[in-house]
Amino acid sequence: MKRDDMDIFEAITNAGEAPCEKYACQKRDECSGKRIACSSFRWFVQSGKSLDPHMDIPMRRSKFHPPGWNEEIVATSEIFDSIDEL
Repeated sequence: MKRDDMDIFEAITNAGEAPCEKYACQKRDECSGKRIACSSFRWFVQSGKSLDPHMDIPMRRSKFHPPGWNEEIVATSEIFDSIDEL
């Protein structure tokens, strides 16, 4: 197995529960059906760590934007599509 393949395998096997399951997100079915995602799910794909789906983690890297909190979970196709760019 090549080293890159091992890194992917290790990341998958070491990742914890996705935020959808860990926090029993009410939007889980909607997100999977509509191909949308929240920024917490994007963070999970990137880091393997789960954060509450109400967290708003900025996607921009050019300037520091502190994470925020949303009363309603924000899930969009833009966030979903950005996961491919990771």
